[in-house]
Amino acid sequence: MLKDYNNNRSNSSQIGAPLVHAAIIPLQPEQVKPTGTWETLAAQARQINRMAQELEEAILEFKAIAGSIHNHPAESQQKSISKSWCKYFAISVPCVRQRTDKTFVMTTRKVDLFRLEREAASLAQDLRDKNNKKRLPQVKRRQK
Repeated sequence: MLKDYNNNRSNSSQIGAPLVHAAIIPLQPEQVKPTGTWETLAAQARQINRMAQELEEAILEFKAIAGSIHNHPAESQQKSISKSWCKYFAISVPCVRQRTDKTFVMTTRKVDLFRLEREAASLAQDLRDKNNKKRLPQVKRRQK
C-alpha cells in the first residue's frame, strides 16, 4: 500500500523529513570499497582456519586424555568404564582454501587422529634399526 506523502506536506516539513513522491525507492546495497571487503573476507577465512586448527588441537588433546585414562586401570575401574569406552570415527574440520584464481572455497579437511601414534611407531622403528646397525660391526669383531 502506497501513501501519497505530498498531502502531508505540513507535517513532513515540520519534522524536517524530505518530501517523498508516491513511489518506492529501491534498496541500494551499501557502497563499500572492494579492497576493504576483500581484505575482510580474507581475514575471515584466516580466522576460520585458525579456529579449525584450535579445534583440531582440542580434539587431539581429548584423545590424549582419553588414552591416559585408558592406561590407568585404577581410574577406569573407579569410573566403571569398560575397555571400549571411547571410540573414534573419521572426523573433519572446516577450512577455507584460496584457489590460484583468488576465489575462496569453503570445504573440510580430515583430522588424522592416529598420526602421532604412527609417527611414534615410525620413530621407534628407525631407532631400533639404527641401534641394530651399530651392533652388527661389534658382532663381527667378536666372531674373529
